Amino acid sequence: MTVSLKVPDTWEVLSKKEPETLIGQKKVKYIFSINTSEFSPPGTITSRILISTASGYRIEKPFQVQVLSVRKIIISPVLLPESAKEGDSLKVEYLVENRGNIKDNLKLEALGGKIDGKSEINGINPNESTKIFTKLLIPEGETNSFNYTFGIKAILKDSLKPITFTNSILVYSKKIKKTELYNRFPINVGFWSTMYFVNKKATYGVQADISGNGYLDKANRHLLNFFIHGPTNFNIPFLGSYDIYTLRYKYSKNKFMSSVQLGDFTLQLNQLMENGRFGRGANIETRYNKVGIYAFYTYPRFFNEQKTTFGGSLYFIPNPKLRLSIDYSSKYTQIRRFVWVNLVGLATNYRTERFNFESEITGSMYSKKYDFAALTKIGFNIRKLNYGGNFIYSGKEFYGYFRNSYLLSNSISANVSKKVSLGVNANIMRLNPSMDVINFSTSPFSTNFMGYAGYNINQNSSINLSYNWQKNEDRMEPKRFFYQQEYARLAYNLNGTRINIWYEGRFGKAKNLLTLDDPSIIRQNISNVIQPEVRIFPWAWAGVYLQHDRTSRFSAQNILTDYFYYGASLRLPVNNKLNAYFNYRSNYALDELTQTQSLLYTTVNLNLKKHTFQLLGGKTLIPGFNASMQNTLYFVLKYSYLLNAPISRVKNLGNIQGQISLTSAGLKKEGIVITLGDRKYVSDKDGKFYFKNLISDKYYIDIDKASVPQGVIANLRLPLEVDLKGDSTKQINLSLTKTGSIVGKVFFVNVDNDERKSKPSVLIKVSNDEETFYTKVNKDDEFSCKQVKPGKWLITASVIGGNQEDYSISDATQSIEVVEDNRIEVDFTIENYKRTIEFSPTTFNLTDKRENKKDFSATNSSYKKFNRPTLAVPKSKPNVKNVKQTKKTARNQNSKKKTNYRLIKN
Repeated sequence: MTVSLKVPDTWEVLSKKEPETLIGQKKVKYIFSINTSEFSPPGTITSRILISTASGYRIEKPFQVQVLSVRKIIISPVLLPESAKEGDSLKVEYLVENRGNIKDNLKLEALGGKIDGKSEINGINPNESTKIFTKLLIPEGETNSFNYTFGIKAILKDSLKPITFTNSILVYSKKIKKTELYNRFPINVGFWSTMYFVNKKATYGVQADISGNGYLDKANRHLLNFFIHGPTNFNIPFLGSYDIYTLRYKYSKNKFMSSVQLGDFTLQLNQLMENGRFGRGANIETRYNKVGIYAFYTYPRFFNEQKTTFGGSLYFIPNPKLRLSIDYSSKYTQIRRFVWVNLVGLATNYRTERFNFESEITGSMYSKKYDFAALTKIGFNIRKLNYGGNFIYSGKEFYGYFRNSYLLSNSISANVSKKVSLGVNANIMRLNPSMDVINFSTSPFSTNFMGYAGYNINQNSSINLSYNWQKNEDRMEPKRFFYQQEYARLAYNLNGTRINIWYEGRFGKAKNLLTLDDPSIIRQNISNVIQPEVRIFPWAWAGVYLQHDRTSRFSAQNILTDYFYYGASLRLPVNNKLNAYFNYRSNYALDELTQTQSLLYTTVNLNLKKHTFQLLGGKTLIPGFNASMQNTLYFVLKYSYLLNAPISRVKNLGNIQGQISLTSAGLKKEGIVITLGDRKYVSDKDGKFYFKNLISDKYYIDIDKASVPQGVIANLRLPLEVDLKGDSTKQINLSLTKTGSIVGKVFFVNVDNDERKSKPSVLIKVSNDEETFYTKVNKDDEFSCKQVKPGKWLITASVIGGNQEDYSISDATQSIEVVEDNRIEVDFTIENYKRTIEFSPTTFNLTDKRENKKDFSATNSSYKKFNRPTLAVPKSKPNVKNVKQTKKTARNQNSKKKTNYRLIKN
């Protein structure tokens, strides 16, 4: 009996193991090893097993093999320069290869440049490649040299995760950064000019705006920052028209730090005591190693119920993840009358990459009345599961930041797959924060339960479904809303290169709990919001806002009412110097007015090196303000000038001194132009040049090619990096030499017509112990390297791209010697490599010791080796000779050593 397999033509049966058959045995096992084609398409493939007996009986039975889909896109640069200058324009060629087994569509984005041509590849088949080009404009940097990173981002169809390929090159400045003879301190000097309309009457005000922030020394130990903004012109604090004066100094060295601050500052002791109280006073902090102490005194400016406040904190930081503290605060607070309230608390903060924990407990005492508050925050993520929980409680007689409050919030979400996420949220909020009036929020009571599912359609778009139950109550008197609602919600979001869309639809029911009628009456609750935005120019986006609500939530008669809201927006991100934004809304729902909202907002920003201009304008609705202050128009013009004030003279300037030397006859040392950024120096008759008064930094020396004869280059790689230290003179030597050249041709053999239409890309590498450079074979299969220094070099040819394994190169690496004023010709032969399976004719006897030398045999079809194509040189000789000798290179013809190039006198 013989058993064989019938598989697709592109598959191969590598080996077969036949069992030993025994008399009376009903079942036998045959083991086959099958190799599929690298680019076999995915799907269910039906193959057949064929069984033949000596009597001529034949059985054919099908079986199925599941081939999985593989997506593998490789993008690699064909040739990159090692360095560039600021302002250079580069065109980079990339090879895009599909090494998977399915046809793919790509959307390409250039990182740090733009695609030259089409940005989409519609349909790249397996084992196919294509070329794309990007254009880059090297930007200016802040230093004399920097690494510039750029690349390609490919987005596969139906994939959320983009594929990013990045490269970096060294960029050196065309202009040497100005040698600064002074250490300077940055100061911004400017003003605010404000115009505000109240009841159609204009009010004006002008304020100085001066700030500075920087170190006073080169060691970065003494830090100073200050801010002067004033005077106060009128009481409209949400415009920033109130005065601010602050000065802070910080000293740090090794494990020691100390700071002091005077004037206005925001006190944030902890979340239960003081969590954002703005006032005027002083604070001081000192820390050594892991232990620190903080003390403060302040007088709140925008919270009339609190007067003098002082306290401090003793904290311990055993490691970067953990912080422990004991906090104390005493404040003169109004509780029916002004009394002193004392608070003492303990706080813990622990954070890791996947887990964070915060806990505070604080006790308060006034007039022999005691109470406490507690806070806990927990968050963690374990693989695909995420959890976040917040808990806050404060008693009725607790007078810290919260009073008579509680908050319970929990959220759990799970990433079921790369595209699907599920989660539930539960929030119960009854907070009474003692906020400054400049925060403008009324903090309504709310209860919310939600279950949701999210689906990421692709990287740019997603859809969310949720079911919500809410209960919201206004804290203002008289109450403007108090309702309960439950609804299903559908949201869709699209962020594209030319269009953005946000849509939200709600359908459910609601109860108006403020109604004079029966509050148990349930009404319909429908809401639809759509906000599209279109890119009308490369630097301009225009959008509209449309909302319709049909609800009884805000009706005193509990009747269904239609509400319509609309708006428009315009974004103008022109460049990094100029941008503008305009937004308009007709109105807001009542439950959205618990915080400041803008009916009209516009801003224009212009940055001109040291000059900064900003124009603001709009109309604002502020919760808690009287009607005369609402929906009023304001404009603010801000101007700032960057003034770098000198504070000390720079010491330890350095110099670069160089010498031109010659290694070839007939060259001159004089008149060579040496460049250092935008500085130039012409070498004297002795070949000397100088660059003086340079700060300690890295510099790059180069030679102006127009000042040297054709075919002459430096013996070392340029630009030359010079690491200059302060108060020193760096000596450098630039050696000039005459050059030779390398030319060559690549011959393809055993390549059929179809393959020749898309011959592989070939890269030529020329290298020695000191430097390496590359060139690419052109469409005529030729290459050249001009101005190569004399000496011994290795020249290597390689196939680039994912199909290297399909070709072998004869003498892929050759040793050559370049001579002055001579041209070397080098040839390479590339052969299409055919895959073969070699079988051993030998029969191997396998002995099982447990069966007392029971023999098993393998037939002569036993698999020995499966050869895959490599870049190694095959044993057989190439069909085209790649070695030719001229008379000049064949001086030692009797030598057994073969010369792998030919030398031609120019």
